[in-house]
Amino acid sequence: MGTDDTVQTLATRAATAFGAYRDGDVRAMDELVDLLTPVLWHTARAQGASESLAQDAVQTAWLRLVETSDRVKDPQAVMGWLIVTVRRECWRTRTVDGRTGLELDESLPDDHPDPSALAVHREDHRVLWA
Repeated sequence: MGTDDTVQTLATRAATAFGAYRDGDVRAMDELVDLLTPVLWHTARAQGASESLAQDAVQTAWLRLVETSDRVKDPQAVMGWLIVTVRRECWRTRTVDGRTGLELDESLPDDHPDPSALAVHREDHRVLWA
């Protein structure tokens, strides 16, 4: 089995789980999370995200999927949709933080965080963990 076959199998399994979730099987989301979280984690880290930022980006992607699952018309596209969402979240956070380098070192103090970005970030996490 080649690399393309492995990716296709993962994408197909993700599409099946996502389709089941949208059809009302909420337990199918657990399978989808188990399948794709390692890929999303790798995607975030490949963007230069710190461990903490990668965790936030992946959680935000899952939250966005639950909030907007009806917008993903083709279940086969869910894996790509999540990967793009994680990338964009990493980029957005880097822009909000005012950092342009690839390494997002969270040990640097941010004397002037953007209050609206912080509010959105905190609300996203509150909703996710609730």
